Amino acid sequence: METPNELMVVFSNTISAGFDALQGAVNGVFGLLIVLVVALTGVQWALSSNREVLAAGFGKVLLIGAFAYLINDWQQLSETIYAGFLELGLTAGGGSLSREEFLNPGAVLQQGWEIVKALGETPAPVDNPLDVVGNMADALILGLAMIGIMLAFALLALQIIVSLLEFKIVTLGGFVLLPFGIWSKSAFLAERPLGYVVSSGLKVLALAIVVSGARTVFDQLQPSANPDIYEALTILVAAILLAMLAMFIPNLASALVTGGPALGAGAALTGALAVGGAGALAGAGIAGAGAMGAGGAARVAGPARAAAGAGGGRPPSAPPPSGVGPRGGGGTPRPTPS
Repeated sequence: METPNELMVVFSNTISAGFDALQGAVNGVFGLLIVLVVALTGVQWALSSNREVLAAGFGKVLLIGAFAYLINDWQQLSETIYAGFLELGLTAGGGSLSREEFLNPGAVLQQGWEIVKALGETPAPVDNPLDVVGNMADALILGLAMIGIMLAFALLALQIIVSLLEFKIVTLGGFVLLPFGIWSKSAFLAERPLGYVVSSGLKVLALAIVVSGARTVFDQLQPSANPDIYEALTILVAAILLAMLAMFIPNLASALVTGGPALGAGAALTGALAVGGAGALAGAGIAGAGAMGAGGAARVAGPARAAAGAGGGRPPSAPPPSGVGPRGGGGTPRPTPS
């Protein structure tokens, strides 16, 4: 499956070309800010009588030089950061996955398809061939499990693509804001992008750990020669767990930064519902057909129940005579005072 790989490469090349397109504008803003900072430092130096301003001026020169290096080599530095976090994640995940295999979401889809194909081509053992309803229910459960497994692997492949593109987009946005870091009044504009680049790198690290560990897990969860419903559901639960971890990678990265756990049973339930949503639609269609038949039977039985109630029920009570109140009390009506 080369389509996910081609999609990732096209978007990645488009974003990478943005660095060259924005290089001139970023250098222009950087030059203007250099002039502003040097002018303000010179005015402060001229109006001050102590030597602390001279030390601050040397600090400004070093700061400008550091940001000039960041701006000129920002793309290469960001790719180095990405590759470093990725290698750390793959190593922490067991080292069973290479960098080229991680950046190949088509291989992830192919692995999911091989599992689904093995479940579908091998017929499950049938206890009673004459039990049509039971066999149909088993086939329905197996089909829903296959759909859920394929959706889980598709979500994982999409998460790999999104993590790569997110890192490149964040680094491109941070590249535009880097020149503002040399002036103290606008330094806050450059602080957040620099921190977010590290956060995106942590997301890549966490995703690499999940994918590398899942490679070992699913190599051991290949369907047997005669898979049954329990085996299919076991693989489905493992696939849902993998998709849930991939969906909540931002929370995992936040846990690495803040030092607290960010996942729980609620997150797992959300991931399971998201993965099994499409499979539930198929079951809802079958249930809807049965509901239509039940509704028709209810409409036929309705008049029969009404007729039975009219024949076997109590006769309607006669209306009360005139002059008798609603509480059953008799007597003549009380005259109205004039």
